[in-house]
Amino acid sequence: MNNTRDFEDKQRVEGELLEDYIRGKEELDLYEIYKITLNLCNIVEEFHKKDFFLTLRELNPHNVIVMESNQVKIVEKGDYSHMLYNKNDSLRNYRLWKFSKQNDLYSLGKIMYFMATGKLPHTVLDIFIEDNYPENIDKNLKNIIYRCFEGNDKNTYFSVEDLSKEISMEILKYIKHKEIINLNNLNVEMAVARQRRRVKIKSNKIIDFNKGLNYLKEFITKAGAKDILVFVRNHIL
Repeated sequence: MNNTRDFEDKQRVEGELLEDYIRGKEELDLYEIYKITLNLCNIVEEFHKKDFFLTLRELNPHNVIVMESNQVKIVEKGDYSHMLYNKNDSLRNYRLWKFSKQNDLYSLGKIMYFMATGKLPHTVLDIFIEDNYPENIDKNLKNIIYRCFEGNDKNTYFSVEDLSKEISMEILKYIKHKEIINLNNLNVEMAVARQRRRVKIKSNKIIDFNKGLNYLKEFITKAGAKDILVFVRNHIL
């Protein structure tokens, strides 16, 4: 996998190591956590499509650089060729590749936990201890992290793509919630302006926004998980 744009020497990438990026903030915005995770999912899925995979230890906050708009690179100082494996190189690699899809979920779950709490789990048990999470952490995010480690086949994700689809849904719900709050604030501001000037204010922005919000609600209701994932990747990330 030569000259990949997703796996680079960190000396050549402009950005900040994820571990430093997190520790430099009091807390990470929920939207940032979802965007960083989804961008990582995209890279991991691309590796698998090309028959490459990472070992469990290689996908962690020390090897992820965060750039503008929460874009990410998986990096290693110096030669990174030892970090990527091709499933077709040997029988051992093929066996590792079969396990790597589940290992990727573990790694991504640990990274989400790190972004949510500011620390890596010592054991898998730490992931499921409610008191380890700050009060501001969303319940849905906790459940997504839990599902990366669930032993029950009914609850766990079967692939990174499954995780991507759920995160895409959460991003859309987050945006809708944010826009509703912004709309309410806009209505309050306009009400104050009307009271002060005693004139009726009409805003095409509100009309356009309501149309857009109704479209988003209808889209989430009717679209399948695959379509939602494509929409988020094309229009939000």
